Amino acid sequence: MSNNTFAELLSNLKFLSKIKKDQKINVRDMFIQENNWTTSISRTVYKVDNRKNTLHFIQNLITTSFSTCKSLINSDNKSDNTMAQSLLKGLLNSRNGIENLKYTYKDDIHFACILDTIIENINVQITEFNDIHIDWDEDDDKKIKTDTI
Repeated sequence: MSNNTFAELLSNLKFLSKIKKDQKINVRDMFIQENNWTTSISRTVYKVDNRKNTLHFIQNLITTSFSTCKSLINSDNKSDNTMAQSLLKGLLNSRNGIENLKYTYKDDIHFACILDTIIENINVQITEFNDIHIDWDEDDDKKIKTDTI
């Protein structure tokens, strides 16, 4: 895996983790927008974007990140294992942003349930990595905690 791919995944996970309540992601241009009437007009007319694009971005990011982790964690290269641990921590931190998006879209119950499912999926896969894949060094935490949300 190239360092650019790793850097892009980690950067996007960090970006996702920074989303606050009442903010939306403009996926096309990758920036955060406040949830207000000017954003609604902007997202409908000027820079067309919607929650479907946001959902696709999140699902693709999470799926690709876990897939990359599985590849890296099976490597004999120590730096690959370190990159996998960074991605796993980024995945855990991304749950905060997903949780805040759930608040932003609280009036769309179906969308909020999809986001809940994504968070649950992150927790399940992190638990799998803790149980099966990760051999932590003595300096590291023994397990990445999944119960912070």
